[in-house]
Amino acid sequence: MLALRAPRLGLDKICLSAAMSICERGSAWQAGLGLFDRLAPGDRDLVATSGALGACEKGNKWQHALHLFQGLRSSARDVVSFSVLISACGKAGQWQVALHLLRTMECRPNHVSFCAAISGCERGAQWQMALELLQEMPSEKLGPSLVSFNAAISACQKAGMWRSAVSLLQDMDIMQVAPDVISWSSAISACEGSWQTALQLFAGMRQRCIKRDRIAYNAVLRSLPAGGGWRLALRLLREMQQEEIRPDAISYNAALRAQAEWQVATQLFERMRQAQLAPDLVTHTALLSSCEAVHQWQAALAVLKAASDTQVALDKVIFKLAAAACEKSNRWQLALELLELSDFTALG
Repeated sequence: MLALRAPRLGLDKICLSAAMSICERGSAWQAGLGLFDRLAPGDRDLVATSGALGACEKGNKWQHALHLFQGLRSSARDVVSFSVLISACGKAGQWQVALHLLRTMECRPNHVSFCAAISGCERGAQWQMALELLQEMPSEKLGPSLVSFNAAISACQKAGMWRSAVSLLQDMDIMQVAPDVISWSSAISACEGSWQTALQLFAGMRQRCIKRDRIAYNAVLRSLPAGGGWRLALRLLREMQQEEIRPDAISYNAALRAQAEWQVATQLFERMRQAQLAPDLVTHTALLSSCEAVHQWQAALAVLKAASDTQVALDKVIFKLAAAACEKSNRWQLALELLELSDFTALG
């Protein structure tokens, strides 16, 4: 009887492990963990546990992943299981845990291990640590890869460290790692404090024959100075249409922010609505800024009304901009009423 049941138990284990692998590769991480729970404790080997770890990574269940990993014998923990666990912790924002795991690995880390830890630092806004890890890779006889460079550039971008981001892009050339559109777009996004550098990088993409997508265009549009880059913004929007790239709400909002001419801003707003893109608080704030700059109090009130009609959650800034437009046009009473509304909004 036992002899007959043993093959069935083995078959169950194989089938369940295969099914878990399918779930882990797809998006059915909950089903994958459910299958793992059905395995007998003695059948939870490295293959099955690695599949469950992958499911935890996709489901953002880093603590559960850590618990499963601790259930493995030390001798059974390989670079794959370590890397998946580091990735699970990093994706959940637990960069300290991810870093500790990398430092205490019982086997030699590989590219995936380092990239997972760098990505964790990126999510945790630890750009300096991301750079340190990138610099450590050669000591482990691992050359930095495209993925590791992109994660480090993204970490610098999120911290606003544009010089470091640009420096990494240059290092990629030195180390013969070809930057892709993600590398360039992240570096451009980091240059919001230096729009000239952003434009140079954007031009560099064309020189390298790298197709510029909407993300790259939006990155350079966002770098343009408020109220001072409107001609460039219009040119970039035209280029997008020429290259058959449909501008989205981010594109229009960035272009509106760069406007110094309120008539042009109004035209852009109309184009945005014609494109069936929903204006948000950023849209209306940019419009009000252009109205306030040229003392267009009536236009400012119209924008404020349009914002409230579309059920956009209004903040204190938007009322203050409308009040400033009224004040500059000597509409003192209106300005005071709007400031009162601004205070009421802050309390609410």
